[in-house]
Amino acid sequence: MKYGKVIDLHEKRREISRKKIVKSLKHSVKTAKKNLSDLEK
Repeated sequence: MKYGKVIDLHEKRREISRKKIVKSLKHSVKTAKKNLSDLEK
């Protein structure tokens, strides 16, 4: 029972870090696009 809880914790942590990575990726893409449009002006 305890072992299953540990695995669950790891899965949750992995999910959280994945979401953080996706968020930061989207953010950098957004800033990159903004910079590109600023350069085109």
